[in-house]
Amino acid sequence: MRAHGTKRGEMKMWWWLSILVGCGGGETHSPAGAGPHSPDESADQQVVGHRAIPADNPVWDQLSEGFRRAPEFYGERSWDDVLMRLLGHYANAARDRAAHRAEQGDLVGAAELYRALSERMGAIQLAEGGTAARMRDLYRDASRRDSDLCHALAGGGSPPAPEGLGPVAALRWQLLTARSPADHESVAKQASQILKAPSWEGVDIGDFRDFEARHALRLQLAEWMLDSQDPLHLDPVWGHWTPAEASRQVRVLQQAAQSGAATPQGIRSLATRQEGGSFSAEDLGHLPTGDSYVDVGGEPGPAAIGSLERLDLGDPVHKKKLNSLASRLNGLLAQGPDQVPAALGEWVSTLEEMGHGSRYYNIKQARNSGVRQLARSGAWKPALAVLSENLPLHAQDFECPNRDGILKGLEGRLLLLAGDPRAEATLLEAMKGAEHWMALVEEGRQPMPQRP
Repeated sequence: MRAHGTKRGEMKMWWWLSILVGCGGGETHSPAGAGPHSPDESADQQVVGHRAIPADNPVWDQLSEGFRRAPEFYGERSWDDVLMRLLGHYANAARDRAAHRAEQGDLVGAAELYRALSERMGAIQLAEGGTAARMRDLYRDASRRDSDLCHALAGGGSPPAPEGLGPVAALRWQLLTARSPADHESVAKQASQILKAPSWEGVDIGDFRDFEARHALRLQLAEWMLDSQDPLHLDPVWGHWTPAEASRQVRVLQQAAQSGAATPQGIRSLATRQEGGSFSAEDLGHLPTGDSYVDVGGEPGPAAIGSLERLDLGDPVHKKKLNSLASRLNGLLAQGPDQVPAALGEWVSTLEEMGHGSRYYNIKQARNSGVRQLARSGAWKPALAVLSENLPLHAQDFECPNRDGILKGLEGRLLLLAGDPRAEATLLEAMKGAEHWMALVEEGRQPMPQRP
């Protein structure tokens, strides 16, 4: 697709294009070819497609590591919306630490970590009633609930469930504090009822029409995710979080109730993923989101919607190459995952040689795919090797707030799963990265300093 307008208008279009694709989650819905645009853009300057940005376009010279005092640069319309993403980054790393602590049997330590997270979320200042504040409250309340559950289990008591639990969290609480076969039977029946008509049935993570709908979908997905996530077991989703995961968690609780495995260890044994990775052209070549926690690490968020003028999945020649690559990678995955990073590196080198600006989106998604599929196969070290190829950061990364912190968070999670002693320090570093960016946002809220 082509853009219309004056030279100046075209430059401005490229600038907003880079923002919308590069950082704002890459989430652009364009059923008729048109996508979200800046409020001050005229009709002929709207983004009408993800055109390949030339390698020599001046937009690349305007991207630097320094902080920009404009939320639009980071793909959002307000600083609150940027903070909404940052608090998610912080919470992801913090919840990984707490769930792993619980999995190791330290329920008191896990309770303390969840309580600290709840307090940190509650301290974030946001406009009350907005989407960002509601997101903050979801994370705050879920962490407080999980802290209470850990304390209850550590004490061996059977306290009543806290108020305000969602259907899956209430089911989990009831099962883990059950004391009789009748209680287990009640949980199994309730699980069956939920699965007959789950509230999340039919929800499409790519179905949104504009920025407001995008954030509304993000909020709804977060509510379901936090309701259903197991706080006692590090069992992450690799790739996009979809509502099917909530149904899976309900089925696990149902099976635990039916089999009498109503303990954290019993539920854990039933919940352990045995998915196995599988590469595909779509997985390797889909437009990526800017925030890899969404694309790779199961943070609830809408999928990227849109296409690239070059190397898009709609290009039959490119699609054929991707199918061939997927076949090769799946063969290597079966033979030995250690060979996958090098094969992906060869593909990335081929993309680098093409020279056009949007190749970086193809490179980012190829790497995202490598981390996803290797992690699904339990190949933690090869997944870490692919993840590390994102460093040093590319110019486009500077449009995504806390991009380095996101990568640290994913690294810390993989290190935890690999049993690497560096995991704790890496996750703490990821949390500090999110804190640093939250402080920058508060700086960005202040009026620009007066100059002589």
